Order: sequence, then structure tokens, then C-alpha cells
Amino acid sequence: MSFILSEIDCPSVSVVENIKGKVSEMADTQTHNMFIETLEEALREAVTALGGAKKVGSIFKPEMLSADAGNWLNDCLNPKKRDKLSYAQIMWILREARSVGFHSAINFICHDSGYSNPQPVEPESEQAKLMREFIEATKQQSRNVARMEELARLNIRSAA
Repeated sequence: MSFILSEIDCPSVSVVENIKGKVSEMADTQTHNMFIETLEEALREAVTALGGAKKVGSIFKPEMLSADAGNWLNDCLNPKKRDKLSYAQIMWILREARSVGFHSAINFICHDSGYSNPQPVEPESEQAKLMREFIEATKQQSRNVARMEELARLNIRSAA
């Protein structure tokens, strides 16, 4: 299933850069709360890793004061409250948490669903991609030359 993110659900890159600041890198098994029992708790831990409810709430609700946006986000992460995050907002939190080295929320989702913990994958740089494509093209060219030489030898033998 794929999700379409709108500008309302997905903060701009410049806003995102402000929250990435100084978050300490955490191992997959480390969290602030060692016993996460619900998705809301897992997302709350991710929000904490991203700088707290006021900071993340302000990104989702820039029209609100930061304290009000933080309260709104806390309500969304409280199973007893009516407000809930959209799928796009949950995915944004998971992606941003991954970018600051916090993996406990996605690990909770996987564990709760019966999957093993995922491994974060670094995006391939454009230069690395071009180098990989160049090497593969060079190998293919060598295979083509060898095949053409073999066909030329076969044609010479059949003509003789």
C-alpha cells in the first residue's frame, strides 16, 4: 500500500532540518521507555527523539501556538482521546525518527506484527549509482566484445 503525502500532512524540508539537530544516536534496543506496549507509546518515544511534542506538533500544525500544537499531538498519541494522526503523519514520524537514528518505533511495529526488526538502508548517492552503472556497462561491453570475436572465428571457419 502506498501513501500520498500532501503539503498539509508533510512538513517542508527546511522545517525538518530544524528538528534533526542534536539527537544522540540510539541502538535499536535502546529507548527512553524500555517497555513499549502500544503504537501510541512507540510514536511518543519517536516524537521525543525528534525534539518533543511542541516541536513536532508545530510542524504538523504551524497555524497553532507551539504549546497548543504540542497538546494536540499529545492528544493524538493518547488512545483515550479522539484526535488521531493520519497515516501520512505516522509515516513522517517514522521516517524522521530513522533519519536521527531512532528505530524503536518501527521495531515495535514489526515485533507487534510478527516480523523481525528491519535494517536501515542508506540511500545510494548519485555518484555511487553512476559508478555502479559504469562498471556494469564496462563488464557488458567486455562480454559483447568476447562474443563478437567468437562469432567472427566461427564465421571464418565456416567459410573455409
